[in-house]
Amino acid sequence: PRKPAAPPAAEPSVPESLLQATRDQQVAAALHELTGGKTCDDRKAAVARLRDLGDPKAIPALKKARYRMRGGLLGIGDKNTNACLKVDAEAAIKALAPKEPAK
Repeated sequence: PRKPAAPPAAEPSVPESLLQATRDQQVAAALHELTGGKTCDDRKAAVARLRDLGDPKAIPALKKARYRMRGGLLGIGDKNTNACLKVDAEAAIKALAPKEPAK
């Protein structure tokens, strides 16, 4: 006769401080990609990750990332190399902003 399957092992509980450290590392990595990503699509993916992580500390970097002006001379003829992520960044800023209590 076959033995009944053993119940799945309970996952070890992870201390909250370790979870927070991991989350902080993920936020830091996404911020690094947002500021240093090679392409606009790379930086746009970082915006999505930051929104998913839900950390309001990312708001200043997201605000700055909406406009990444390159080229031109003294501001004439330059273009926003982050144009592809501007709408997503604004949505992420709105999602991460502290909610006002209902009155």
